[in-house]
Amino acid sequence: MDLTKYNKKSITNAWSKVCLIADGMAINTTVYALKISGILDFIHQAKVPVKVDNMINLFNIKNRGYFHLTFRLLEDQGIIERFGDIYHGQTKVLFSVNGKEWYQHLNDYNKLEGYIKLTTYLLGYTPPNKYEVTKLTKYLNNYNNKSKIEQINIIHVTSSFIAVFLKKLKTNGFFNNAHGKEFKFEINQLKISNIDIAQLGFNYMIELGWIIKKNENNFILTEEGAALQVLLSQLDFTISYLTTAFNVQKLLFNKITNKTRLGDLESHIDRLLDVTFSGGVYLKHCQKTTHEIILIIFNKLPINEQPQYITDTGSGNGVMLIDIYNFIKGSTIRGMNLKEYPLKMIGVEYTNVAKKTTEKNLKKANVPHLTIYGDITFPDQIMHELNKHGIKSDEILHVSKSVIHNRTYIEPESNLDYYSLKPSANNVFVDKSGELIDAGNIEVNLIEHFKRWSKWTQKHGMLVIEAHSINPKIISKTLGNNVFTAFDAEHGYSNQYLIEHDVYLKMAANAGYNSSYNGVIISYKNEVVLSINYFQNCRN
Repeated sequence: MDLTKYNKKSITNAWSKVCLIADGMAINTTVYALKISGILDFIHQAKVPVKVDNMINLFNIKNRGYFHLTFRLLEDQGIIERFGDIYHGQTKVLFSVNGKEWYQHLNDYNKLEGYIKLTTYLLGYTPPNKYEVTKLTKYLNNYNNKSKIEQINIIHVTSSFIAVFLKKLKTNGFFNNAHGKEFKFEINQLKISNIDIAQLGFNYMIELGWIIKKNENNFILTEEGAALQVLLSQLDFTISYLTTAFNVQKLLFNKITNKTRLGDLESHIDRLLDVTFSGGVYLKHCQKTTHEIILIIFNKLPINEQPQYITDTGSGNGVMLIDIYNFIKGSTIRGMNLKEYPLKMIGVEYTNVAKKTTEKNLKKANVPHLTIYGDITFPDQIMHELNKHGIKSDEILHVSKSVIHNRTYIEPESNLDYYSLKPSANNVFVDKSGELIDAGNIEVNLIEHFKRWSKWTQKHGMLVIEAHSINPKIISKTLGNNVFTAFDAEHGYSNQYLIEHDVYLKMAANAGYNSSYNGVIISYKNEVVLSINYFQNCRN
């Protein structure tokens, strides 16, 4: 569906609310955990910045890294200011001016547990009782007469419930109807046995100006409501991490015990929804620039010097491999000679769900392929597995999309002094045990990651699409127009390492890579959010 059919105001309003819903899913359980433990009260009473590490024993925090992360997220939202030597974890915090005003409405979060119960019901668990639903319904009344902070809190507190409810509506075709025209929609299509909860969802949509309800089963979509059809996919990424969001209290106050191993079913994420979202991002944003690089590589003569295989580590739902193969087949010199010079696409995946999804989609698309288990952290193991199939490193073009930041953290063998560098990454990085990682260590870890790949990419290099973090001050100044708090939360709580674009390129260069194609796919306020590079080893 095309957004151009809607007026600018409707699109802007719909997008703003989608962004606030994403923000809410990112921070609401974090805020609640800090609220009920008394941590926010403690900071509010402070006259000077409070050292984060001094609160760890005071409030029985078990995982220092996740605790530091909570304040990065509140900084994203303009609630907290961070001071001190952030790069080495010597962070101090204090409420901002806006944060002090926000604190006066903190009791709005008392409703959060009820809305989480509603969300888990929509996801297949036991519904709350009728009295609880009635109480939660009253919270939405007179939304348009509330202050701006109260309106934002309402969206934040109810965010997980409404996001899942809207997804159910979209899946069942509710938004396929033309705006301004009455249509019939049977509530039982949603398979929500508790009618009160379904009605609560529709009441929410009425309050936010998305629908007009004529009677029990007849509705009119407003123009703003109809525009949601195109925008709601943005929430899929955040929905896929709801399990992680619901476990924030445990991540702060319980020691970490379970870790996902190669091939395991993941408990922190809906991986199928996540890879579907990622595939959609590739098709919407990355296709054109990827084709430009692929065209150069697969038009180069002689053909027998071209890659025989393309390996996508973190292949997700296989969309990138399918698209690249079809582009080569239809638009390059190699494509005209596939019979004589065949090309096989290789999907490498860490989890069984994603590996099976890659396999299924490549088979359905009739793409010559192989799928194996592998972790981008350990290229030696990937190549060992490929060698079993008779595949050599000098026959492969390696590609990946938004996977380098999802590598496993390995304690670096050296430090930034060795590279004559000072730490500059401003994000918060947490290892799988919940411990905080110094910015300098994550930067050296990235250099060493690139070095581990260098011996396997010497001939054909690697095409890398990668996501990046941006300045929290930019995020906080444009709330309601970005979803970057959600990116910081979901990546941070699941031990992924988003890093600024300039730092990323500097670390690649220190590992001996140069980029013959250095492209920006998505930027925001002059900061790079998604980049594409064709890295080649300059120390051959």
